Amino acid sequence: MTKDLLEVVYQIIVEDATILNFVEKGQIKAYASSENFDTSKPFVIIDPLGPPDSAAYASNTELSQRVIYQVNVEGPVRKDVKRIQQLIKMAFAKKKIRQIAGGLDEYFPETKRYVDARRYTVQTKLYDSGY
Repeated sequence: MTKDLLEVVYQIIVEDATILNFVEKGQIKAYASSENFDTSKPFVIIDPLGPPDSAAYASNTELSQRVIYQVNVEGPVRKDVKRIQQLIKMAFAKKKIRQIAGGLDEYFPETKRYVDARRYTVQTKLYDSGY
């Protein structure tokens, strides 16, 4: 059975009550925003930046995998966007998911939304592969 790291990352976000104080569960999706998103409220997009990659080998056997995700938080209020992204970073840190270089910190006048996009690396434990 194939395991799903994207689901693991999604569950970390939606199971955090503090994050859900700022963004509704229905406003959190993977890959792309939904037509049903209320863009007057904050929303979160979880975007894998590639397939799982081998992180550790021994005797020609894959022992661990790594995936890089970009988590985009968008909304009309800059401070809310920043707060949500900080809460996500804290929730990830509890699970040993760390932020890496890259991302975006912009205001887009055409959509009237602030975007804070950060990249995180998820590495499985040794002997945990099959993602």
